[in-house]
Amino acid sequence: MALCFAQTPPSATPQGTVTGPDGAPVDGAPVQARNEKTGAAFRAVTAAKGEYTWMGHAVGRWEGDTLVVDAVGFNKESWLDNYPHTEQLHVIERYHRRDFGHMDIQITIDDPVMYTKPWTVTMQKRLIVDDELIEWMCENEKDMIHMVGK
Repeated sequence: MALCFAQTPPSATPQGTVTGPDGAPVDGAPVQARNEKTGAAFRAVTAAKGEYTWMGHAVGRWEGDTLVVDAVGFNKESWLDNYPHTEQLHVIERYHRRDFGHMDIQITIDDPVMYTKPWTVTMQKRLIVDDELIEWMCENEKDMIHMVGK
C-alpha cells in the first residue's frame, strides 16, 4: 500500500493518477483522502489509465454528428440527482443538435450494483434566442466569496 500527501486549492476537487513502482498506471486502485480541516472523506477507484476524480472520468468522442460522453470512475458520494449509485456507475451521454434551435440529449445510467438493468433519460432542449442566462448556485455553497448579493 502506498501513502502520499497532497495539497490542493480550497475549491479544488480531488483528482489525479495512480502509478505503480514502474511508472505504469494502475487500473482499479482504491484511493482514499481526508480533508484535514473539515474531516470530509474522499474515496474513489482509478479508471483504466490510473486516473481518479470525485465526479468520474469522462471521455468524449464523435459518432457522426452526435457527441458521446462516456464516464466511469465515480465516487459513490458524488451527486446523481438524488439517485443512489456506487463506484460501478457508468454514464453515457449523447448530445445531438437536430437543427439550429433544437438539441436532443440522451443519458444512460448503468450501475449493476444498484439497478437490475441500465435506464435511459431522454430530453429535448430548445434554444431561446435573445434570452439572458440566469446564474445558478448550489444551495449548499459554503464559500461566501462566490455568493451572489452577499
